[in-house]
Amino acid sequence: MMALFLALFLQDPGITNGSFHDWNQGAPTGWSITVGATNSSGSQPSQLGPGKDGGISLWGSEKTGTWSAVSQDINLPPDQFARIAYRFRTSGLKQEGNQFPNHFISVRTFDSSGHMIGADYRTLSSKTWSSGELITSRTGNASRIELILFLSITGQLDVKEIEIQNLRREDSFDVLARNMDLYYSYFQHKQVQWQEIVTRYRNKEAPFADQIKPMLAELKDGHIWILPPGEKKIPVFRPPTKHNYDFHSVAKDLAEGKQVGRNSLVGKTKEGFGYIAVGSLVGPERVFKELETEITARMDLSGFIVDLRANGGGYEGNGSRLARYFCDKKRIYAKAKYRSGESHNSFTTPVNRTISPRDKKSFTRPVVVLIGQACVSSGEGMALMFRSFPHATLLGQPTRGASGNPQAVTLPNGTKVWFSRWIAMDAEGIPFEGKGIQPDILIEHKGKGDPTFRSAVDFLIKQIGD
Repeated sequence: MMALFLALFLQDPGITNGSFHDWNQGAPTGWSITVGATNSSGSQPSQLGPGKDGGISLWGSEKTGTWSAVSQDINLPPDQFARIAYRFRTSGLKQEGNQFPNHFISVRTFDSSGHMIGADYRTLSSKTWSSGELITSRTGNASRIELILFLSITGQLDVKEIEIQNLRREDSFDVLARNMDLYYSYFQHKQVQWQEIVTRYRNKEAPFADQIKPMLAELKDGHIWILPPGEKKIPVFRPPTKHNYDFHSVAKDLAEGKQVGRNSLVGKTKEGFGYIAVGSLVGPERVFKELETEITARMDLSGFIVDLRANGGGYEGNGSRLARYFCDKKRIYAKAKYRSGESHNSFTTPVNRTISPRDKKSFTRPVVVLIGQACVSSGEGMALMFRSFPHATLLGQPTRGASGNPQAVTLPNGTKVWFSRWIAMDAEGIPFEGKGIQPDILIEHKGKGDPTFRSAVDFLIKQIGD
């Protein structure tokens, strides 16, 4: 399957001992062995040695306290792009105690002063030998490139056949096709025949962005963007969205209200409930600090409305820093798994995503969280945080159902393409792509004013009255 996407790459023996055939005093020739992490709960060093099927093996257990990193600098000419190809296999991976859940290969770039200016990681998880790749370059102010293998979790990581393949500008289409074939997360979920799509667009005569945009649009994924050199980002898919909010009406219905930043609103309802509408999870640090201050000022109220109906996502960490004010104890609110392996249904073991309360008092009285189709991506992650709280109720319409954790691949022609890398799931491990987060109470948003907001107020009145 993968051979379909192989371009006529120029071979460059840029990796020293990429086969790990040569060893000297317990270390592979040409590679550096350093301490990558320490764990006070263990007392033994991690182990490494020649793999049974060739290559290198790294392994450790619950007794391991010092974990070794295996690294090598890569020399590339200025402005040269390259593909780092490798084979990998893992076994017995299990996080125990205070271990860091790392089992990856990474390439990092540094400027002339030694400052890291870029990093790309691939989590490695496959019970059988699988292929992987990293695309790197010495462009801009990149002066040094470092390749790292690392394991800091119970189990074993095997890597072999590492090599560099120089890339040319004309290889860009095939580089994108192959990289997405390996790492795009929703092929199986969307029942997409990627090879057939790629074949139809490979020889299309058009400027590069115009060639790949309709191809990527067939995935119907709002987390795919194109950034040609020197231009603006180009989204490839914009699904229609039905809004279920009227914030002008909400503002009139508040006893007190205050806009924070460009698209957040805080205040108190006429009935005495706290209200916060968070429109985005990106923005200046001062905005989120102010939102925290406004929540803190309303911690003694009898109920709270958290409005996520227009939350377009962004950085989920900002959602967590606000939701923790309403968190009663550490909880698993979602899971995620990443592509790892050649098959479109090959993924890492799902990773739990958790939220914990702040150090001081949390708001554990009744909370109503308003959601709808315009709540998307990390906004949906924030909705899931609240869904994990026993005192919170989700009310409104289903969310968009689009969360991809997109990351970019930079192609040899300088074009960057972001695409989805994980499958987002709720706390029970059920994917919500295309379905959205379902509300506990479904509200038909019809009538004058903002009926969804009014339904939330009525619900709190009943809850507190009961």
